[in-house]
Amino acid sequence: MKNNIDPQDGIVRNITWLALISRVRPGDSGYHVLAVQEQLKRWGFNVDLTRVFDPQTGRALDMFQTMRGYTKIGFVDERTWLLLVSGCNSSIVEIYGLDLSYYQGNVSASSFVCLRNMGYQFAVLQARRSSGLNQYILGDIKNAWAAGFKYVDVYIFPTVNGNDPYNQVIQTLDFLGNARYNRVWLDIEGDWPSNTTRNAWFVGELIRAVEDRGKIVGMYATRTWKTIFGDYSVSHYPLWYAHYDGDPSFQDFSSYGGWDRPRVKQYMGTTSMCKTQIDQNWAITFNF
Repeated sequence: MKNNIDPQDGIVRNITWLALISRVRPGDSGYHVLAVQEQLKRWGFNVDLTRVFDPQTGRALDMFQTMRGYTKIGFVDERTWLLLVSGCNSSIVEIYGLDLSYYQGNVSASSFVCLRNMGYQFAVLQARRSSGLNQYILGDIKNAWAAGFKYVDVYIFPTVNGNDPYNQVIQTLDFLGNARYNRVWLDIEGDWPSNTTRNAWFVGELIRAVEDRGKIVGMYATRTWKTIFGDYSVSHYPLWYAHYDGDPSFQDFSSYGGWDRPRVKQYMGTTSMCKTQIDQNWAITFNF
């Protein structure tokens, strides 16, 4: 955050939105609140830059959310940030994406072009299923980039009853070779053994393998996290979560597993489109 806050006048400049974006609620104080107040002021509302979420800030926020056609929820969520900073040079941008599993087989180049033309900008492609490698992944990665997707990630669904989580990842990444992809998401869901200590070790080994290969980690995790892992947390990695409510927003999200905010939402399950089947996703990214 160095040099983003002027130490003399307290004005947020050239702000790192990824560091500031969080839910801001009545009674909160600090630079997160200041950023909200500055944006409300930029939109023409009479707001004092107090750094405290006071009643004046709350009234302005209610009017702003109503003005922009959003639900008046009384606090600042991720969609409200998106609306607040729209038009700035440093802006939060919502994007739509998809994920594909092994069961879609070899998805054609024309299907990826069709999906991109439908407005999807990121793709998360299954590289490993519980029974082994996805033999279609290399073609899918190639076709997604060729179709113009902005981001292409992969995900690994581990064999949770296996004894060698580290080598499951290494085998997968070796199979991917020099293929170009951004992030490796670890798909943590389903039926796990009852030993939470063992399960925590297992996930730690998955993460270690990804990072040993110089790749970036993300976590696809469900609300059963505490049941599976107890108090073990890896919440410093971005969260991708599922809630099939058809709503591309984080308004439904409440904290679990140590995460207080997500990065990606899988908001709709299996959908037939462009001669294949996808899950639909929504995310917030950042343009600078």
